[in-house]
Amino acid sequence: MIKNIPSGIAHVAIPTDDPELTVSFYENLGFKRLVDHGVRGMLQCQTCVIEYYPRRQEENKLAVSITSP
Repeated sequence: MIKNIPSGIAHVAIPTDDPELTVSFYENLGFKRLVDHGVRGMLQCQTCVIEYYPRRQEENKLAVSITSP
């Protein structure tokens, strides 16, 4: 039997092109810096932790090709 049943989101990883903007956005929502390594790190608000990391170049090219005519 499972003793610790999950009751919500604990950790979400988000790719970003602009780490400073991402951190600022989540800090405005009440998140605090848990780990800060410049282009990657973790933010926390109560029990929710968000990890941010640089988006890979291939993902950028794909997003441009999908959204551009």
